[in-house]
Amino acid sequence: GSYVEEEGIKWRAISATNQASKDQAHVNATSYNRNLLLTGEAPNEEIRQAIAHAAARIPNVRSVTNEIIVDPNTDLSSRTNDTYVTSKVKGRFLNDATFGAHRVKVVTENGTVFLMGLVTQREANTATGIARTTKNEKKVVRVFEYVTDETAKAIEEEERKQKELDAANASQPSIAPLTFSALSRINFTSTDLIWG
Repeated sequence: GSYVEEEGIKWRAISATNQASKDQAHVNATSYNRNLLLTGEAPNEEIRQAIAHAAARIPNVRSVTNEIIVDPNTDLSSRTNDTYVTSKVKGRFLNDATFGAHRVKVVTENGTVFLMGLVTQREANTATGIARTTKNEKKVVRVFEYVTDETAKAIEEEERKQKELDAANASQPSIAPLTFSALSRINFTSTDLIWG
């Protein structure tokens, strides 16, 4: 799916899971190629399952992987460490350069590193090895969708062509810039501006 579609799935999942859990759970939603990964903590199994069922009803979601655990919500210290581990894994992916690191999403929850993406078996093994040897990682969970080497090359070629097209389009504006008078006619609401 496109970036916009993946972000839409993520935000709809967060909304649906908050409603299903009555805001009693800490849930992270990550979407890649319309596959939805749920991580976090729920106070009991009933709420854990309700969250997964709510997420499965989101339009355009192909599958839901429910990795939410029944446990008290993590604290700020744990979440800070998770952010650190995620950034270390991503940085090590970029330094490795033997696979398309941009095709692997990294999510860390309570020390468990989740890897998801569209990769070959070789790329999955490389990414897993890097994640497993990252400081403060407790466990690695693979949520990959596997492709052949030929498909991976085709994806990379398509991405290269899209970058070239985007660069060409960026140098030639196709619409007139908004003027102040045009901006004054736009009515913004809180849902129009989403930063993330």
